Amino acid sequence: MSTITLFPRQIARYLLGVALIFDALSFLTQFPEYAFDYALPQKVVEFFHVGGEYNPQAWYSSLLLVLCALLLFLISLADQERMSNQVGYWRGLSFIFFYLAMDEMLLLHERGGEWLSTHIQMTGIFRYTWVMVAIPICLLIGAVYIRFLFRLPQRIRRLFIASACIYVGGALGFELVSGFVASIHGEKTVYDFLLVAIEEFLEKFGVIFFIYALLLYIALYIKAIHVRAD
Repeated sequence: MSTITLFPRQIARYLLGVALIFDALSFLTQFPEYAFDYALPQKVVEFFHVGGEYNPQAWYSSLLLVLCALLLFLISLADQERMSNQVGYWRGLSFIFFYLAMDEMLLLHERGGEWLSTHIQMTGIFRYTWVMVAIPICLLIGAVYIRFLFRLPQRIRRLFIASACIYVGGALGFELVSGFVASIHGEKTVYDFLLVAIEEFLEKFGVIFFIYALLLYIALYIKAIHVRAD
């Protein structure tokens, strides 16, 4: 493998800075409608919308997830050279993050949720029916990977668990809250606007935190790539 010098903390700060800029633009283009009853042109709002499709927000979120998938695959290649029995776990995670990247861009779970809603009418925290599928999937993945997690070095394990909690808490936890609030106040309200903004930021923050953890793991345990643990 080629020798590359990277700085995990600086990379994470840069990625987080870009995420904050995108979220600020989304907030600024939507806020006038809720605060002053003045809506900017719909195309402008959709272009910057934090929960939009085929816009810079979606592209950036997908790019972060693809970066995770590539780093995980790179680690799997290094583990394969060392004849490690963890290769399948790393590649499984790589596949999961690649799927999440596609989902982020194409809104696959939302489309699946819309299909489910035509067959199952739910309210409250399960208003967005896709969460009923996502919860058991998350629990299954957690059960499969629990042994893998405890084989990781303690520092890396803690970072992995923290990033997973942030990401799942945003993607799934806030979706449950959003469903409950939407059942009371309806959709496209100021509550929905704020909850979606928080949800999307937590998702990006969780992924960036995981990227930092992966780069740190590479820095400490994969010598073929020179990553400085700054």
